[in-house]
Amino acid sequence: MPTVDVNRSDITQTRVVQDAPTELQPGQSRLRVDAFGLTANNITYAVFGDMLQYWTVFPATDSPAEWGRVPAWGFAEVTDSRSEYLAVGERLYGFVPMSDEFVM
Repeated sequence: MPTVDVNRSDITQTRVVQDAPTELQPGQSRLRVDAFGLTANNITYAVFGDMLQYWTVFPATDSPAEWGRVPAWGFAEVTDSRSEYLAVGERLYGFVPMSDEFVM
């Protein structure tokens, strides 16, 4: 799944990475990101990411000290679930990564 990573020390640098799908653990769900918005808030999340813990919401998989995933507000749909709280097909609004999908 393609995901946008941002260099935590220079937010003008980005990269697109391909994360391999992971097997869901009990209590987890896989969500497909349908849409997200980019606003000035995303810059705030990146600039104050360490102080306000935004870099911990969706950490980069290979080098989280150097790269991070800026949260964005968006819509996602549950495509697979091992959680008693989220059913397949349920749509959610909230923080999502700039990605095709994610596991929560």
